[in-house]
Amino acid sequence: MKVTQMQEEIAMLRGQVEMQQAKINRMESASQDRYIDLDGRISALSTATAESVGSNVSVSDGTTTEFVSPDASASAELPPSGEAYKAAMELVRGKKFSEAREAFDAFTQNYPGDPLAVNAFYWAGEVSLVEGKTDLAQARFRTIVEKYPEHTKAADATYKLGVALEKSGKPEEARGYLQTVIDKYTGTNDSTVALAKSYMKKLPAKAQATAE
Repeated sequence: MKVTQMQEEIAMLRGQVEMQQAKINRMESASQDRYIDLDGRISALSTATAESVGSNVSVSDGTTTEFVSPDASASAELPPSGEAYKAAMELVRGKKFSEAREAFDAFTQNYPGDPLAVNAFYWAGEVSLVEGKTDLAQARFRTIVEKYPEHTKAADATYKLGVALEKSGKPEEARGYLQTVIDKYTGTNDSTVALAKSYMKKLPAKAQATAE
């Protein structure tokens, strides 16, 4: 019980750190975007003709047509990504795991380019694992391992993929991913490597013999 409570508390702290890092990344990105936008506006003003200025275009009957991005209305309905991610983490804290999984899955679909998108895949896998939905957990962790191998969550996702596979009755495949953690992340993510080594000892004798 104490170990589980500590793991939950550590998970919550990790979530808070991720949110802060993402906030910093968004601030840096916004600053760069503003500079690019300003530079673009200056260039446009220096080269634009009188007919192209403004967002309205005259038509033959004397009326005007305002151009609106087709995605404008859809994006306007979404909250800021930081708020959406925070809301999903609150569901985890409230142990509403099924709702949290749905919220994280929605986040990856609604904010695919956000710095927290990969983290959302990871937490969707975590809560799926807590629910005992190992197939769902495997799918989320595999997404990170295969598509984002250089992300900071890749080591944890590889380890948790091994755990999910073991819980699905696939100890040999699990051993392969746990060994990958040991081989690939020793020296760079030793805490996860230690978890992988510890979990390897829980595998059936046959799987351990193969590893040795």
